Amino acid sequence: MSRTLSNKFGLVSLFIFCTLILAVTATTVQTDKTTYEPGETVTISGTCSSPAVPVGLRALLDDGETVWFDQVTTDSSKSYSGFFLPPQKGKYTITAACQGETGSSTEITVADTVAPQGQPPAGSSSDDSNGGSNGGGGGGCISQWEYSGWSKCNAALQQTRTAIHDKGKCINAKPQEKNLVRSCEVCEEDWTCSGWSVCVSGVQSRDCVDESQCGTTSIMPETTESCVIPTPQPPKKPLLPDLGEKIGSFWEDYKLWIIGVPLGIVVLLLLVLLLHALFKKKVVYDEQEVKQWARKERTAGTSAEDVKEIIHQYTHWKKEKVEQVLLGLK
Repeated sequence: MSRTLSNKFGLVSLFIFCTLILAVTATTVQTDKTTYEPGETVTISGTCSSPAVPVGLRALLDDGETVWFDQVTTDSSKSYSGFFLPPQKGKYTITAACQGETGSSTEITVADTVAPQGQPPAGSSSDDSNGGSNGGGGGGCISQWEYSGWSKCNAALQQTRTAIHDKGKCINAKPQEKNLVRSCEVCEEDWTCSGWSVCVSGVQSRDCVDESQCGTTSIMPETTESCVIPTPQPPKKPLLPDLGEKIGSFWEDYKLWIIGVPLGIVVLLLLVLLLHALFKKKVVYDEQEVKQWARKERTAGTSAEDVKEIIHQYTHWKKEKVEQVLLGLK
């Protein structure tokens, strides 16, 4: 029974001791003031339980949004310091945490300072819904700046944006620096790559650069990949003309004409000759002239049979008619 009570007492004592140790080793944090004017820098300082240890510093708006983050290191006296430029008016909670220790926090306020009557507040500015400010236009002109989107968080743990257009059209208006640069917590890689190289030995490559210069490669794109060199295809048509192929094509295209035209001419000539033979004009011979010719031939010594044959051949008379015409000739 006594041993059980002793064990319980020991556990309670250990818990109280650890609680005291944590309370003693909690990080301290403080600021040089509690109220600041717009554009005024906040100086943060504090101590840790050990030298040369990292300290995380952070600033949060009253709505819980983190607007600034930084990391510093304690010096030989276990002290640290940092600087913070509030981006707008409002209440901020500044937190600090040494490595291995419990963090601490403090609150500050950024507000316009009440100035004497007839004079503008020191460092005052007029902000529009986009965070624009009077850039020195004068005459009561209020700048209304339009901005680009915030860039990715770079290696310096900052984001930037560009003032595009002043809708208030104030003369010589310039946006405040606080509206162009803000702090961020973690560097975001922003890789830009060139085009792929030609395929060499089955591999192609490209160059990639981190615009944020984070020094990390957690989301770095691939810089090499396998590829296949396309096999050259033979040309669809020969580079030089194929004469044999052309001759064959000419024959196939015009063989009907080559055969048909000469054949048609021959048929036409045969038809003309046939018509000429059928419709040849017959020559009509006078019987008296034939008789006179026959007498001359007989007088010249031509035999009667030869005279008959010649008359029959040229006049195409029948033999009976030839005998009748030559009847009585000696």
